[in-house]
This record gives sequence, structure tokens and C-alpha cells, in this order.
Amino acid sequence: MGFAGNYPLWLLHFLYHQLRTEGNTIGTAKTYLSRLTPITMLYHGAILDMSDWDDEVIIELEMAAREGSRWSERTLEAYRGAMRSFIRFCQQSGILEDVSLPRRANTLTPSVLRTRILSPDHMHSIWEELTKGEPDGASRPMMALIIELGFYGGLRASEVESLTVNDIQFGVSDEPEHASCWVDILGGKTAAARRRIALHVMAPPPVIRQLHGWVAVRRQDCSDDALEDIALFGPRHSSQAYERRYLITLVIEEMRSRLGEDIDFHGLRHAAVSWTLLRLHAAQHPGFADTLQHRHHWMFQPQPLQEVLTFFCGAEGTDTIARGTILLHVAKWIGHRDPATLLENYAHTLGLIHSDILAPSRRSATSL
Repeated sequence: MGFAGNYPLWLLHFLYHQLRTEGNTIGTAKTYLSRLTPITMLYHGAILDMSDWDDEVIIELEMAAREGSRWSERTLEAYRGAMRSFIRFCQQSGILEDVSLPRRANTLTPSVLRTRILSPDHMHSIWEELTKGEPDGASRPMMALIIELGFYGGLRASEVESLTVNDIQFGVSDEPEHASCWVDILGGKTAAARRRIALHVMAPPPVIRQLHGWVAVRRQDCSDDALEDIALFGPRHSSQAYERRYLITLVIEEMRSRLGEDIDFHGLRHAAVSWTLLRLHAAQHPGFADTLQHRHHWMFQPQPLQEVLTFFCGAEGTDTIARGTILLHVAKWIGHRDPATLLENYAHTLGLIHSDILAPSRRSATSL
């Protein structure tokens, strides 16, 4: 059956609940079973472990369910209604806390509460408040690092929890903030989720310096353990990882106390993609960054813009731009199989980019 939190197991729990608690008939349970088990959806890697599920996975599952078939609007809404009921049951049972309950409209797109985009200024303010005057290894800088890994690196909460000291690779440099820093995501349950993140490209130097100090403390505290056995985020002098309620839950509470109740960890990942798309557009179109409210932030300065564009173009160089495949590289960076999920989630950011491309001044410049 796979992992303890696998989809088939929870689906059986859900069907049993429908029969014994809700008082539904065998026929109703069979209908739920049929709607929630399209064969193409069951091939998706996330079926084996629900601990990584978030809003994006829900959309990917729907896309997989519809693959190779021509569902009518009625069939599609029936599937979505069944999935809403299943998600609600799981949340009442204490899982899928990172998944927002879809609206009762013709879409599984996350609730509008999830579309608020956290800004670089938000991150700068939180970073200063949590790290200023704090020593390496303290709990407040740890929370700051976790937030930055979500905002700049696009990591899921489950990916942060599973990181080990061995997953953080630094290059050689006399100044830690200027060293390369790679974050290996090895615990993903799908091939797309397993990836390598160039944090030194995505995040400002103070984040790299703080992470370097944190890793040094973890290695010193657990010097008798192998690096792959030392959780990146765990209690002092223990190689074990914090449980979620002592790590991610506290980080979310910290963010909500400063930014509002409509904040969750998935919002950091949402922001990571949104700002990366804007950075890539700014790198290709001089002058666009000057129109943005956050143009003075590190991420929109000339050198970081050039570095992020070079990174996402990869070995193809400028051919990536000419071929229009840069979105594919962004999708792979965030852990998607293809750009479809990215486009489904971040159309609002692309709208801002399209507005700039179609602006009269841009069209005039292009025609000259």
C-alpha cells in the first residue's frame, strides 16, 4: 500500500466514514470510489504519500485524472465535488493542513485567500526582526531561515522538514555570503520533486551567510553523527528533526502574528514563483524593474537579475529565451513536471508581465 499516509488508505477511511458515520448507502460509496479513482490519476507519484500534498498537487491530480479522456462539465464537477468532500474529511482527521478547500465553482484553483503575494519588503522586515543581534544556532534565526527557504527557494514545508546537513552544499569562499550554496531536495516522492536549488542565485547574501553559520553549528553539535543523519532543523545537540508542531507550525504562527491570519507556508512557495517570473522578465526587459514598487530590493538589482537569467537559461544560453522554454525551467526548479501547473497557479503574475509587453511604449520600441 506504500506509505502510511497513502491515498488508497485514506480513501478507504473516507468511504468507511461515509457508510458508518454519514449514513450513506453502498451505492453512494461506490459513486465516490468511482469518481475519486480515475486510472490515470492513480499513476501520479503523489498517490503513494499525501504528506507532500498542497494546492498544486491537487491541481496536478485533476490534470492527471482528465488525461486521455474527454470529461463533460458534469463529470468534471462531479469529480471536483467528490474531491472537495475527501479533502474536508482529511482535514477533519488532521492531515492535508497545507491544502486549501477548493471553492464551489467550476475550478479547483485555490481560494482567493491563497492568492495574496508576500513581498520582498515583508521578507526583509521579518528577516531583520528575527536575526538582528541573534547568535548562530538560536531559534529565531532558525525560523527566519525556514521562511527564506520557502520564499526564495520555493521549498514545500515537507521538504524543509526532511532536509539534512548533507543536503546543503557550499562552495569555497573567504566570505560565506559570497559562496555558492546548493540545496538538494532528495526526499521528493516524484521525479519532478527531486531537484537542486541554487540558493545563492535566488536569495540575498545575508541569507547565505546565516545558513552557513547554522550548518556550522549543527555540524559541531552533532559531530559524532554522519552528515546525512543530521537533520538541518532540530534541537541543539540532537541529530533528530523537529516534529512539525515544533517547527513549521511555529513558523506559520510567527508569520501570521506579523503579516495576518491569511498567511500559510504554501504562500511562501507561491511568492517564490511569482517573484522569480517577474525577475526573469525584468532581466530581459530593461526598464521594467523601474516600474515596480520593490525595484530597490536586492532581487531587482542588475547583477542578481543577470545571474538569475543565466541560471534559468542553463546550458542552452539565450536559446532558451528564443525557444520560449524558460517557463519549463522554472517549472522544474519549483518541482513541477511541466509548466501547466505553474500557469494554472500563477496567471496573475503573468498578467502583469503581459501588460508590460503589450504596453504602448513597449510596442513602439519594438517597432523601431
